[in-house]
Amino acid sequence: MPIPLILALLYPASFWAMTDYEPHSLANALNMAYRLADLKMYTPLGMSYHPGVPFYLMSWLALALTGYPLGSNDIGMFNALVDHIRTFQLTMIGLAGVVGAAGIHLFARSAQAVVPPAVTIAGLALWLFSLPATMFTYVSPGMESFALLINALFFAVLVKIAYQQEVDERVVILAGCVGAVAYLNKLSYLYIPMSLISAIIVKLSFDRTDRKRSATLVSLFVLSFVSAVLAAAVFIIGWRAFRDVLVFHKQVILGSGLYGKGDPSVVSGSVIWNNLMALPANRAYGIGIALLGGIGVGLGGIVTAFRKPGHLPVAVLSIGAAIAATLSAMAVLKHYNEHYTAAVSATLPVCVVAGYLLLQAWARRVEAAYS
Repeated sequence: MPIPLILALLYPASFWAMTDYEPHSLANALNMAYRLADLKMYTPLGMSYHPGVPFYLMSWLALALTGYPLGSNDIGMFNALVDHIRTFQLTMIGLAGVVGAAGIHLFARSAQAVVPPAVTIAGLALWLFSLPATMFTYVSPGMESFALLINALFFAVLVKIAYQQEVDERVVILAGCVGAVAYLNKLSYLYIPMSLISAIIVKLSFDRTDRKRSATLVSLFVLSFVSAVLAAAVFIIGWRAFRDVLVFHKQVILGSGLYGKGDPSVVSGSVIWNNLMALPANRAYGIGIALLGGIGVGLGGIVTAFRKPGHLPVAVLSIGAAIAATLSAMAVLKHYNEHYTAAVSATLPVCVVAGYLLLQAWARRVEAAYS
């Protein structure tokens, strides 16, 4: 947790000269401070494109801890805040470190139920060192600062889905809410709800759950996801800003290049090629690891589901992990920016766990054949 803060103290950088996330965080914080002071839903420009809800709330918390929880009508507050902008910056970095530590703790706690500690450590090491942007996102906090925590929540729910004898309604509702939190962080994190619903469908299909119950559980997931998103749209983002979010997301999905401003096509071959060529220069090898590793783990999960029904939980977990890693890598290749890659590295620890479980499942078969 203190590593990002220590780095920020050892290598100080101007708040105004880092990335666009710094002024973005200040705008978020002031927007919420004035909302609370005036009891009005001022339009939050910081949430009008990427939802960025967790980042918005963390920005205001940093402002409150700096000593300015409520807005003021005079210019004195803004001038005082500018004078204490370094304190605000360090508070944001400290909070980002807390978010990262929470993600590590939650992932490790969930992993200890299914794999040895060495596998957990290997997964976290791959997350930390596979991409340069991973650590940078905690020194310059942004939406990607929540990547590991969101993926840890995803993993915790995925383990429950995979290893429960019968999928519980409460777990499905929780999965829908986790998917909503992921989407409310950023559009590219839609790989979380897509992976969760895929894992649920695989589990229900191979467990031979009756159609009525399967339809009920899938409907519960969709309802909880949509309800959580709409609740945030009304009470946090604001309905007008949320409409802008949806327009922006349509542009990103249907267009190529950064923010969908490239060729008027869903996928552009030239853009993908240019993005692939940029990976070695940025040492973004984690993208290739996630893409190829995700495909490998996914194929292993599918084969395990059909050939080894006694290891269905491993198959379900592997398929969920594979879809998350593959989709996250594909999303970054479609709209590449170096700091986006932190969302991909956060999927790797779950893939490491899934890969280990697959090896264990098939190793037992090999041992049995030679015993």
